[in-house]
Amino acid sequence: MLAACRGSNGPPTSNTGSADTRKAAFTTPPFSTREPDRYQARRITSFTEGRTDNSSSSQSNQVLIARDGEKRREEYSAGGIGKIVYLEIPAGRFIILPANKFYADLSAEQHNTDSGNDFPDDFPGLSPDQLLNEPPASASYQKLGSETLAGRPTTKYRVVVLSGVDSVNETLIWIDEALGIPVRSEAISKSNGPSSKLTMELKDVKLEVDERLFSWPSDYRRVEARLIVELMRKEGKGANPKRDEE
Repeated sequence: MLAACRGSNGPPTSNTGSADTRKAAFTTPPFSTREPDRYQARRITSFTEGRTDNSSSSQSNQVLIARDGEKRREEYSAGGIGKIVYLEIPAGRFIILPANKFYADLSAEQHNTDSGNDFPDDFPGLSPDQLLNEPPASASYQKLGSETLAGRPTTKYRVVVLSGVDSVNETLIWIDEALGIPVRSEAISKSNGPSSKLTMELKDVKLEVDERLFSWPSDYRRVEARLIVELMRKEGKGANPKRDEE
C-alpha cells in the first residue's frame, strides 16, 4: 500500500484514453501523498491469511503515531513488558520502556561497532515519508469516486499490481484529501493458493499534538540498547499482535 501511494509530480498517464477518471486506468499514481508535518493518530493493522483447508488465521496490532516537524513518536504494545516507544527528535533516536523506566540512545549505539549486531533485523523504521516514496512495482491505478469515512471526505482508488504470472495484488485506498494521506487501505493478494488480506486504518486523527509525547520523565534511567533488545526478544521482538484462529 505504501509503495502504491508514492507521490507523482507529473501528470497521470492513462492506459485507456478515457476522459472519465473514475473509469480510466493510470500507470502512475493519480494522487499525491505526504505525511502531515503535525498530527497524531492510531494506526490499526489487521492481517488475515487463508489456508488450504479453507480455514484462516488473523492477527492485528495498534500503533500510536505522533509527529511534529522533525519530532516523531511511535508507540507499540509489547505484551509482558508493556509499551515500547520509539522517539525521533533533534537530540537523536531513542527507544523507551515506560514500564521499566528505561531509555536507550539508538543514535549512540549505531556508532558502537561492538553492539551493532545486537539489534534485531526487523527494528521498525520511523520515516513513512521514505516508504511513501518507494518506487512502485508495475501497477495500474483507478479512481473510484468520493466516500465519507468517519465523517471525513475521502477519495477512493483501486491499485492493481501484477507480481507474477499467477499472482495479482489488489489494493483499495481511501485518501483523505485534506490531510493528504491514506486513512484506510485494504490489500488482497490472490494466487493459485489461498489469498491473504491486509487492512490498515488511521483512527482518532488529530492535527494538534501534545508536546509531552516527545520526551520522557526525568526519573527514567538510561541503559544500553542491548538490554532493551533482550527484553524485546523475550516478548517476540516487539509488538505482540492479537492472533485468532477461525
